Amino acid sequence: NSAYRRKTFTWRDDGSSKLSSGALGDLGVHLLDLATYITYSNVKVETIKTKMMTKVKQKSDNRVQVDDHSETFFMTSNGQYIHIETSKACDEDLCGFYISISGRNGEIKFSSKNGGVVTVNNDGIQEIVQLDERTYIDPENEFYGWKDSFYHTHIKFLEAIKNRKETSISTFEDGLRAQEVLEHCINSHQQKQYIEFK
Repeated sequence: NSAYRRKTFTWRDDGSSKLSSGALGDLGVHLLDLATYITYSNVKVETIKTKMMTKVKQKSDNRVQVDDHSETFFMTSNGQYIHIETSKACDEDLCGFYISISGRNGEIKFSSKNGGVVTVNNDGIQEIVQLDERTYIDPENEFYGWKDSFYHTHIKFLEAIKNRKETSISTFEDGLRAQEVLEHCINSHQQKQYIEFK
């Protein structure tokens, strides 16, 4: 809920600076990328429907020019329905990172409120999976595992350089694809297009 905590107008609130893109660009782009990674597919851009809003409209007598809350719906190329919601202006009890993946035979859920616990429901049988302990304690106001995400990203990157071989790190193409999907999301909001899922 950084939109509430940060009272002073900064470059993060200035849409004309091109340095910030609000909740969708700062947070959502990572989830857009994650959605394609875990579904082994691409986004069907013609199905994207996005709603962006600014809840905190004024800071330091300046108008906030970027979104602080967004929702995006789309389908992937292999038929998965995806819903992503990002916010910098939600209630304190909703702050965190949540993921829910529902399939034909079960569901996988993660909530940063529960620490490193993943709940797996498979054909009616529930299993609790405890993730590895964190390497670092997270800063105040960040969700469980936030700091470790940077640590593991850097370790994988350095190992890829050292070993000179393919790894599971993101590529330039992955980043470009995520940015292109983000652009389609923003265009969807601006054009107020309503898409019928088939």
